[in-house]
Amino acid sequence: MRRSLDRTLSLWIDVEVQIAKIHSPWTDKRTLLRSVLLEFEERGLASRHLRSDGKIGWRATPKMHGHIREAELDAVDDLGCGD
Repeated sequence: MRRSLDRTLSLWIDVEVQIAKIHSPWTDKRTLLRSVLLEFEERGLASRHLRSDGKIGWRATPKMHGHIREAELDAVDDLGCGD
């Protein structure tokens, strides 16, 4: 499944799956991954696409990239090194 996720999306999916694993320790990782991907798709943060090999792939949307930029700016502000 890893090959079908772009790098940006893969990082954030891993984070969300680890958080979900804490709340649902007996749920297998594949089920959690599927659930997180569908949630990201519903929120407009991920989209499906057809890869060149005919399989379904996932990529981060511009909305996801915007959220990442906002999080980076918030982190810089929190550290007080935005100047």
